[in-house]
Amino acid sequence: MKSIFKKELSTIMSTSEIKKISNACSLKKLMFCIFGVLLLLVLRDIVGLDINKFFFIIPFAMAVYLLDFGEILYFFAFMIPVASGLPKNYIFLLLLFALIYKRHFAFNVFQISIPFLVFLAELLHLINFNDINVIDIGGYIAVITIISIIVFEQKAKIENDKILLFFALGSCSLILIILTSTLEIMSLKDALITGYRFGNVRNLMGDEVGLVLGNNANNIAYYAIIAISSILVLMQNQKTSILTGLSMIFILVFGGLLTLSRSFVITLILLLFMYLMILAKPCGKNIITLILGLLISLFLYNIIYWLFPDLIQNIMFRFQETSITGDRDIIFEQYTSFMMRNPIDFLLGVGLFPMLTITGMKFAPHNAIQQVWVAYGFVGLSFFVYVICNMIIRAKDGKTIKLFFYLPLIVLIIFTQTIQFLAPFELMLPLIIGISSIRMGTTDMEI
Repeated sequence: MKSIFKKELSTIMSTSEIKKISNACSLKKLMFCIFGVLLLLVLRDIVGLDINKFFFIIPFAMAVYLLDFGEILYFFAFMIPVASGLPKNYIFLLLLFALIYKRHFAFNVFQISIPFLVFLAELLHLINFNDINVIDIGGYIAVITIISIIVFEQKAKIENDKILLFFALGSCSLILIILTSTLEIMSLKDALITGYRFGNVRNLMGDEVGLVLGNNANNIAYYAIIAISSILVLMQNQKTSILTGLSMIFILVFGGLLTLSRSFVITLILLLFMYLMILAKPCGKNIITLILGLLISLFLYNIIYWLFPDLIQNIMFRFQETSITGDRDIIFEQYTSFMMRNPIDFLLGVGLFPMLTITGMKFAPHNAIQQVWVAYGFVGLSFFVYVICNMIIRAKDGKTIKLFFYLPLIVLIIFTQTIQFLAPFELMLPLIIGISSIRMGTTDMEI
C-alpha cells in the first residue's frame, strides 16, 4: 500500500518537492523534541516548578521513537551543552540505545574496540576499589561508545553542518537559561561589581536545591568558544545567515566573558587571529586583513567597555592575580611527581574513577593530556593519540581539507589544556563537533 501511495505521489510531485516536504516534517519532529527539553528546563529553572528529574527522560524517549539516526545525532548535539542540568547518565544510555537501534549497518572495528578497551582498562583499575557507582561507569562507557559510533560512522547519511548548528543552539540556550535564572537572584550590576563568575547557579540557590542547569564557569566558556568556532565555519560555508550567526556569536561571547575565564579570552584571541589569517591567505592581503581585524576588535572592545566597564575590569583583574594559572601549575606538578614514582603507574595509570583516592589529590588534573595519562598511563595516552589521529584521517576521507574546517578541533585542543576532559564525561563530546567540522570540508563550497 505504501509503495502504491509513493508511486502515485511521485506522478503528481517532483522528487525535489517530496524531499523538501520530508525534510520539513523531519525538522518539525526534531524541533518538537528540542522544545520539550527547553520547556522543562525553563519551567524548572526559571518559573520555579518542582519537576522530578526523570520527567526529562520523556522528550528523549520521544526522540528515540520519532527521529531517525541522523536526527538523533542533531538532537544529541543540542543536548551536549545542557547535559549538566539533566539526568545525563540515564539519557546517555538511552541515546546510546537509540543510536544502536536506529543504525542499520554493521559496526566497524573502531566503533566496537575503543569502548571495549576503555571499559576493560577501567575494570582492571576498579578490581580493588570498593566505592563503585554502576550508573556513573555506565554513563562514562556510554559516552565513549557514542563518540566512537558517531566519529567513525562512514555509512549513514549525516548532515555535519546540522551537528555544528544544533550544538551552537544548545550552547546559546545554556547561556540564556543560566543568565535568566541568575538574574532572578542577583542583578547583572551586582554580579559585575562583585566579580561573580557566571555559571554555577546552584551556589547562589543553596545546597538544598536539586538538579538545575548550571556548570563550572570554565566548562561554559569551553562550550561557548567551540560554538563560536563552529558558527564561523557555518557562516564561511554559507550554512547559516550572517545575521543569525552574528547574533549567536554575540550571545556566546557575552556569556563567555561573564565566566571571567582567562582561557576563554586567550583562546578567543587566538581564534580571531587564526580566522583572519585564513581569510587573508587566498587574497594575499595578510597585513590589511590583520589591521582591519585589529580595528574591529578594538571597536568591539570599546563598545563592551562602554556598556559593561566592570566586566572588562574583572577580566583584567583575573590576569593580574598572583597565580595566573589558578594553581593549575601546582596540580600539574603534583600529578607528574606522583606518576614518576612508580613505573607501573607511569605505564598503565591508576584509572579514572579511583584517581583521587589512589593519588590522594584534592583536585583532578586540569589538563586533558595529563588526565588521560594519569588515568590510563603512557600506554593509554599513546592509544588516545592514535585514536584521535585516526578520527581525523577517516574524517578527511583521503581529501585535502581547508584549514578553516579544523578550527573547532584546534580550539578544543587548546582549551582542554586548562580544564578536565574525561570527567565530567560530557566534556569529551565536543570531539564530535571537531570531527564533524572536518567532515564538512570534504563536501565544502569554495571559500
